[in-house]
Amino acid sequence: MEWSGSYLLILNGLLQVLIQFVFAELSAENVVIESDGPFRMSKINYVWRKAIRHIRDDSHQKRLMKELEKYDEMYRIIKTNEVKNEKLNNEQVDRKLEAVLEKYNLSGAVKAFNEKMKWRSDHDRKIQKEEPEHHSVNFSNPRSQKLWNMLTASSLSADRLRDLSNEIQKYEEKVAEYDAEIVKFNDILQSNRIEKVGESDKKSTPSSSDLKKHFAELEKSYENLYAKVKRAIEGRFQNEKVQKLWEMTMDNQRISPNELKEIEIELRHLDRQLMKLKFHEEERMASNKVLEDMGKSGVYSESMKEFEEENERLRRKMRRLEKSLTSRISVHTEL
Repeated sequence: MEWSGSYLLILNGLLQVLIQFVFAELSAENVVIESDGPFRMSKINYVWRKAIRHIRDDSHQKRLMKELEKYDEMYRIIKTNEVKNEKLNNEQVDRKLEAVLEKYNLSGAVKAFNEKMKWRSDHDRKIQKEEPEHHSVNFSNPRSQKLWNMLTASSLSADRLRDLSNEIQKYEEKVAEYDAEIVKFNDILQSNRIEKVGESDKKSTPSSSDLKKHFAELEKSYENLYAKVKRAIEGRFQNEKVQKLWEMTMDNQRISPNELKEIEIELRHLDRQLMKLKFHEEERMASNKVLEDMGKSGVYSESMKEFEEENERLRRKMRRLEKSLTSRISVHTEL
């Protein structure tokens, strides 16, 4: 079958429309920050999580869900700039949503979410301010500098960069020791007095076999360091404490493959729980800020008491699990 030029033009036009539609849908989907909820926008999912915790009546929940669907669409339109409407902005929609939520005793939820986002933004800016001092670090060895450039190009925190900078510095010291041995060995050869040196000098002078052994150890040290840097950048776990435990596990040659799998499963569980705890802590701080702004910083409601108890329960659970895993990994290291 032959395709006419006009038919191909029409087909091409339809494909272009389809591609644009798909990209628009993908853009809308990408607005979601936290996908754990029935809505597209993270703010509405946050409100919904608060609501189902406090509203037990199914009919009230259904009514609220219909209300939230409208606001979910409004926030999505603002985020994607789909409609150029100067009257439609986040602050105005926030006020309207607060008025709706007041009927359900949830008017503080929007402000709590905004405070939580502000806290995250401030925290990120604080971390970014700490980073320049680490980015300015320069290592004398090209391989060390290559590793450091890989790290500074990643999204690792300032604390993690500091830890790995110390690791690279230790490698640099080993390289310096090896270079000093090479210089000493060459000096002896050039002076042509290997047979004339005293007994004490012979003991302190490295032999060619010593140098080969030292070089092999240095290469192994670099391989291990490179692997550690790669693992840190790839970040199998979200929490840095858990990631460091995983790196300790991977560095340990005495741990069998089966044990490695078991520890990885336990670390994944720990990682999820710590991220859950972090979320709870952020919610608590945001709630406290709302109370302060309302002039009720001394008020300690029953719901806040439950919230604090849940946080403390999670903290105790995490301390036990972290201690257990650290002990398990350390035992293998000490054997």
